[in-house]
Formats: sequence, C-alpha cells, structure tokens
Amino acid sequence: MYETPQQVDSLAVFTLMSADSPCVVITSDSIFVKGKPLTSSQKIQFDIKVSKTGYWSLTTDTANGFFFSGKGNFIDTGRKTITLTASGTPIIAGTEYFSITAGNTRRSIAVPVIKTDIIEELVPLTSYFKAKIGGVDNYVEAPKQGPDDITYGRGGVDTVSFASFINNINQATPGSVTIQKGMVYNYPNITEAEFKAFFKPGGYPFVLSRCTNIYFAGITIIWGQPQTNEIWHTANPTSDQRGSSFTIVGVEDGHNSKGNYFVKVKSTFNCRLYNIRTGEMKELTNGEMVSYFFKN
Repeated sequence: MYETPQQVDSLAVFTLMSADSPCVVITSDSIFVKGKPLTSSQKIQFDIKVSKTGYWSLTTDTANGFFFSGKGNFIDTGRKTITLTASGTPIIAGTEYFSITAGNTRRSIAVPVIKTDIIEELVPLTSYFKAKIGGVDNYVEAPKQGPDDITYGRGGVDTVSFASFINNINQATPGSVTIQKGMVYNYPNITEAEFKAFFKPGGYPFVLSRCTNIYFAGITIIWGQPQTNEIWHTANPTSDQRGSSFTIVGVEDGHNSKGNYFVKVKSTFNCRLYNIRTGEMKELTNGEMVSYFFKN
C-alpha cells in the first residue's frame, strides 16, 4: 500500500534562556585576533528553551568585520545548548558587540578582540595594580604578598563568579582595586585543572551591566579613587566599553599553607571607568594587575 508523504512544519520555536542567575550567559573558548581570519573552530555557545521542535537557524549582525551563525534541528523540547561559529576577519582590537534574536528575546553579545596572538608571560612575585586613570598614574602594591591570609571572593553556588583584590576588600578604600570574573557552571564539581583553565591566557569582554546583556567570561573592574570616597567601575548601566580590552597574559597555580588551591593571574587592560554615584567617566589606560583567585 502506498502511503502519501506528510509535510511537517519544520520551524522550531525557542527563546534565549537564563542560567541560575537572572542573567543570560554565553560561553566561548575561542580567541579572536585583529587581522586574523576566523575559522569554524571559533565558536560561541549559549542556552535556549525550545517550546516546539524543528529546524533552527540563527545569525548575528556583522560588526568589526565578522559575525556568528549556526543551524540545526531540534528533535525534542526543553533546555538546549546551541553553537554559532565565527566567520570573517576582525578589523580592530577591543571589545565588540553583536545583536542576536531568538523568539521574542533580543540581546547583545560582547566579544573580545586582541591585538596579537597571546605570548604567555611569567607572573611576577609581587601582587600589584598600576594604570593611568584620567591622565593620573596609579600604582598600588598588595599589603599582603603571597597566597596566605589574603582577601578573595566568590559569588553564587552552582553558577559562580570570582573576585580578587588589591589593598582591601572595602571597595571605597583609596587605591583599592577589584577584578571580578564570571561565570563557571556546575562549580561544586569542577576540578582544579578546570578552575585553572577558566583563567587561561586570552582576551575577555567586560560585563556592561549585570543582567541586561548576554555576557561570557565577563570582567568587571572596581576602583576606589585615592584620597576620596568615590568608587568607579566598568559595569555602569549606560557604560560603553566598545574598544576596551582585558587580556590574561600569565597564570600560575598552587596551594597555600592551608591547602587552598589558587591561580595567580597577570592581566593587562584598557577600559572606561564610571563613577558609581554620578556616572562621570574616566579613561583607564596601560592597566596591569597581578592578583590571586581561589577555589574554595
């Protein structure tokens, strides 16, 4: 008996999905280099919620000479991770933003482009922060050197971000500096090797404003201005970090005297800092910091 083929509505229905926090998170293990053609091995991944099975296709807009795209087929509904691959050649270095729409959700993706391929550096013995901020040179050494009895931070339970500090945990302390980096998924089950890999040398984008944009491996810098009580940071809701850059150039690891595992990171950066109270902006250039992040 001949059976008449049945046509199936093959268009999937899905929306961007948040992680454990209210924020939607994109992840990437790729490095994007100015002037270097991108390949299909350079990707971004993010979670969606599929409400109807079928064919899917997504493409970001084109910015700075490149874009991301992907397609596939969902055979069941629920939470899924999809991958978009890169095409094109980045024209300039610094953070670039892309728009993506899935269902009724539209977001921005922050992607870092570095100047050249990473050349790993040795991490100095001294922990410090230095930068020119608003045209003024700043240099601060950590009051406690080494991995024992120093301040560190962690936010979240399963999806986690980490913080390192120079000078003091109180962000209003003159000269204090905090670097926050997120996010790690399924944190209670990660190994020390996976923790170290989270800080591998490469470029990372700045978080613009918590929970208003998609971000992956996002960076926030907080600075306490010397001789004042003013706090400045990179994640102001109206901030523009286009062209800003944050690069990890060196990593070493070990355990302190209490057996706590750490990575010691050297990073370099240029960005815009915004006054947390007034919204005033200062340019930060030639930034450099050596500090500790702990797995606890």
